[in-house]
Amino acid sequence: MLFVRPGLGPSAGTLEAAIGDAVSAGFELGIDGPSGEGVISEPFGYSSFATTYLLSLNASYHFGHRRAMRRMRAFITGGAGQMLDSGGVGGWNLGGGVDWWLKERQGIRIDVRDQPLAEFGTTHLLVARIGLIFR
Repeated sequence: MLFVRPGLGPSAGTLEAAIGDAVSAGFELGIDGPSGEGVISEPFGYSSFATTYLLSLNASYHFGHRRAMRRMRAFITGGAGQMLDSGGVGGWNLGGGVDWWLKERQGIRIDVRDQPLAEFGTTHLLVARIGLIFR
């Protein structure tokens, strides 16, 4: 399955392969950047963010049977990611969402992921995503 998030801000492409009826594994290459000025206040000053590239490896569990050709299918996902040009910022992520099949081979994916950023204490990067899926 291919998941594509085109946009003016964060954009990504995900390639995901089924491993049996309910489990899949995949990788994502994305381009993310800050909204606004990209500056956050910290206890000892400020940090700024620029556009960055993110590589992520994830596994997903899809609820329900694929063969039933369900129109909507919920899933949970987890894995690890790394910002490629940041000198080591990255870590694990956990999330979930739903695939909504509009046609046999085309649909929409909506998901939410939480990625803790240990480099910034207890900061979590919570990302809601919507995009097109093809199979």
